[in-house]
Amino acid sequence: AIDIIKGLLLGIGSAIPLGPIALLVINTTLKNSRRDGALAGIGGSLADGTFAAISLMTISIFYDFIKNHQNILAVIGGTLICIVGLSTLFSNKNKGNKTQAEKQVTKKESKYPIGKTLQGFLLAISNPGALFWSISLIAFLRIGGAARDITSGTIIVIMTILGSITYWLIITYIMNRYSKNIRLEKIRKINTYAGIGIALFGAALIIKGGINLI
Repeated sequence: AIDIIKGLLLGIGSAIPLGPIALLVINTTLKNSRRDGALAGIGGSLADGTFAAISLMTISIFYDFIKNHQNILAVIGGTLICIVGLSTLFSNKNKGNKTQAEKQVTKKESKYPIGKTLQGFLLAISNPGALFWSISLIAFLRIGGAARDITSGTIIVIMTILGSITYWLIITYIMNRYSKNIRLEKIRKINTYAGIGIALFGAALIIKGGINLI
């Protein structure tokens, strides 16, 4: 039961940061339909599950090393998370150019559902910062130990995907329901705040690891 709950939390936490996949899902929902937006989100969820599996395998292989050097890794990981947050923050500064997600939406839509899901997956999996975010969440939720148990690890990965899908279904429902009152500029502002939040989370990890090292 604990693995199920933590897996769901990992999935939701993985999907929350607003980046290219979020803009793709939201913009697709607003311009096309909730179904297309949800399919793109599912693609992103599959990427979240992939990152969770990679993170758990990495932690499993280097479990003892990570445990013995967790403070140093917290500083390094926090630095990387800060970079992810700052890149998200400053990506909104150049508003004159379309984002990668917006450009993808303007392309000819696929007639097949798998096309939109694949689009979301490829866009999400191409973001290496998501892997660092996944590892940080696993450490925060303290589920790294589950990596040594195949059953627990599998449950966590599956629930990560389901948690992420649930998040995108809710988001696309809200976007579709209140589409008249939502504009992309508002999403960009939220994205900016998300970048600040991610950077602060990274800074907290740096401070925590640094204090323990002293």
